[in-house]
Amino acid sequence: KICLTIGWRLSMKVGDLVRMKDQSWRKAHPGHFGLVIRQIPGWGEYQTIHWNDGMTGSIEKKYLEIVSAGG
Repeated sequence: KICLTIGWRLSMKVGDLVRMKDQSWRKAHPGHFGLVIRQIPGWGEYQTIHWNDGMTGSIEKKYLEIVSAGG
């Protein structure tokens, strides 16, 4: 685990608020955020996300960005 000295952490954690990194996807789905509810270890570092539209699904960490770090 790598922590940066500027105050935010590089790795996602359960409880983090996230959104998709892709700008075109975000334009098509404004206000779409999700909460990391489970982390699946392995090559893709999949995160299970409960989205604010009520859907839950797993996606590779590389496609997500942290909006707000959970406690």
